[in-house]
Amino acid sequence: MLGGVGTRLWDLAGLYAALASGGEARPLRLADGARPDGDAPVRLIGPVAAEQLARILEEAPPPAEVVPPGDTRQPRRIACKTGTSYGFRDAWALGYDGAHTVGVWVGRPDGTPNPGHYGRNTAAPLLWRVFDLLAPSPRVAFADRLPAGGRALAPGWRHLAGAPAA
Repeated sequence: MLGGVGTRLWDLAGLYAALASGGEARPLRLADGARPDGDAPVRLIGPVAAEQLARILEEAPPPAEVVPPGDTRQPRRIACKTGTSYGFRDAWALGYDGAHTVGVWVGRPDGTPNPGHYGRNTAAPLLWRVFDLLAPSPRVAFADRLPAGGRALAPGWRHLAGAPAA
């Protein structure tokens, strides 16, 4: 469940894969390989907004189980978001880097509550462990797809007083 709306993990992973692709959605695939004909991308958001969202989501700290507090190593840059449905029925974690999109759902098949289990403490550690099993990949970046001027804020966004310019 996302907010108050039921959502499948497959659909959420598709949305995050679109963010990882600079805002272009394509049908999901579970392995590398050629895309079938007719899988033209559908633009959901622009590359500037996708880049800005990736930078925001990358700021989410990894779970303490993955990188202990005080560890000075730079963790893998994963743009991720966690969530928990009403009544602790579902715990989610979705994330992407420059090459992979991963979605994790933890819950009970019958939908009964699982108190104390939420996205941050249950699904996020699994998400980071999955990324640890994958080959290292570059940080997600869309600089090659940005319009001239590059990192300008998306239309309608303003800087807060004292905030550095993009």
